[in-house]
Amino acid sequence: MGAGSPILKEVLINHITAFPDKGLFYIGNGTSGQQMQNFTLTNSIVNSGPYPVWSTGGLTNCAYYDVPVTTFAACFNPYIVTKNVVIACPSKWPSSSWPGGISLLGSATGVGFVNYNGGNGGNYQLLSSSPYHGAASDGKDMGANIVLINQQVFGVR
Repeated sequence: MGAGSPILKEVLINHITAFPDKGLFYIGNGTSGQQMQNFTLTNSIVNSGPYPVWSTGGLTNCAYYDVPVTTFAACFNPYIVTKNVVIACPSKWPSSSWPGGISLLGSATGVGFVNYNGGNGGNYQLLSSSPYHGAASDGKDMGANIVLINQQVFGVR
């Protein structure tokens, strides 16, 4: 990696369930002006927060406009952002401001979690009646594999 090269490369975010309270992504490329290479976000269920995709600052930053589709195109090359559910995205960022393949939901109710509990200590496994049950690109449930996570952390303090 040379001077001024982007720090992040080959970023793959797949099958996550996350509920950030302020923003989903804070993105910036500093002063290098170079795009980050190979960014992928797929098969995930996330809360957008009030600022879903936000700039880390500066007028020369690739994320300056804070619009998801504009930011992804300006900051990443190539990028894949598809088969994701974004919860509670403010109306300032309608589906037309996102890359194709994003499902925007007004609340977590439409996801079909076993127990959302306000995003705090709930059971985020999907009900069999959830529209996202088995709907990921690999045929699995969207979001994290909650059953597997619970098995892996059982008994951990």
